Amino acid sequence: MVLSTAENIHFQELGVQVWVNYVQARLPNEDPLRIIQEIFKRNLNVIQRFGRFPHRNRVLGRKSTEKEGQYLEDVTAHFDDPLKFDQEGNFVREASSKDETPWPELDFSTKIDSLKI
Repeated sequence: MVLSTAENIHFQELGVQVWVNYVQARLPNEDPLRIIQEIFKRNLNVIQRFGRFPHRNRVLGRKSTEKEGQYLEDVTAHFDDPLKFDQEGNFVREASSKDETPWPELDFSTKIDSLKI
């Protein structure tokens, strides 16, 4: 799972390969953990497209590119929306409106003293 959080294309590719070839191959067809393959592939796709996770830009103080901004406006691309299987067993993401978010507004303008370097 750690590999899928990295903003590194090689780690992303390795994470997908390990999951698909060594973990998912051993899971029963009805195992809910199979949804993780879709998460890994979506993460890989984002890193291939942008070289980073645009949804982290605000937290990390990075400026989003125009294409990243368009991606972030697309409510179907949100990583924080619930993941589910539909009745046919297909992966679906329940999109919330762009005004809804499970995350509180955070003030990143101040630093915690213990984290200063």
